Amino acid sequence: MNIIQTVRNSLLVALILLAGCKEPSTKMETSPAQSEQAPQQTPQTKPSEREIMATVNGKPIYMEQLYENLLEAFGRTLAEQLITNELVRQELEVASLSVTPADIAAENEFTLQQAPWPDLQKADRENLLKNMLAQKNISRKQWDLTMLRLAMLRKLAQQKLNITEQDLRIAFNRRYGRRIVIRHIQLAQADKAQELIKQLKGGADFAELAKKHSINATARNGGLIAPMAINDKRLPPSFTSAAAALTEPGQISDIVLVETAYHILKLEKIIEAQAVDFQDVKNELTASVHAEKIQELQQQILMKIVLRADIKYVDPVIKSLLAPIGIAR
Repeated sequence: MNIIQTVRNSLLVALILLAGCKEPSTKMETSPAQSEQAPQQTPQTKPSEREIMATVNGKPIYMEQLYENLLEAFGRTLAEQLITNELVRQELEVASLSVTPADIAAENEFTLQQAPWPDLQKADRENLLKNMLAQKNISRKQWDLTMLRLAMLRKLAQQKLNITEQDLRIAFNRRYGRRIVIRHIQLAQADKAQELIKQLKGGADFAELAKKHSINATARNGGLIAPMAINDKRLPPSFTSAAAALTEPGQISDIVLVETAYHILKLEKIIEAQAVDFQDVKNELTASVHAEKIQELQQQILMKIVLRADIKYVDPVIKSLLAPIGIAR
């Protein structure tokens, strides 16, 4: 469970969107239809009649071999991306909407501004993006396809966007009201949680146990999560209730069941409400809520489109790549 989903707080969020909200990977299981040689379904032709990519000391390497390996390494990710983009394009067409190159460029700039280096000049951000894509073995064309999808989803989301005064008041309370800072350890088994409770009562360091045992992404920060309002509706009620019951810094909760996971909470500190006038920050809050709601709507719209889609994979190799993750049709 992600305790708090911020609005594209790092470039990684946008990278994850490259493949239908799953992190792209070059690790694929080799399908039965694939081998190091040419695929069996390739028509049997004389070597001289096949397209040659290169020769090595007089021996040919054929284009079909390059295609086969590229398909195995990147076929699933690219297939999912192309299919998802087409689904969103069709939805945009039904809504009589369109995106322009300026819309896509604006989406790219917005995403880069949400990255951990927002104060850099545009050219420097682009260079860092180029380096990061290279490290993750993602092409710029893939990135641009993602920006296109996000721009299309933004157009669809804007039609549904509605920001109320209550939304702004809730955001104001989350940012300027009384808040608490919590560390937590998330576990899959109750007996493991009981074991860690005993260790904590014996004086074990909470942050170190979180780093070692928590299955939540916050483990790398010792289980620390962003300051939260007591009544933050974005969090599961069982979690907020347990957090609210902690009144003294250093206090540790009992085991808390949140959906199917077990949590242990520690109160780090209390941040008292700030003396800020709502009207003075209303415009800033409006921009923040707008960005947050747009992202939520983008995700909701995309999920709805994908779930109702009629997708049939014709190519047998692509179908075999997608079958292991349960989406082949």
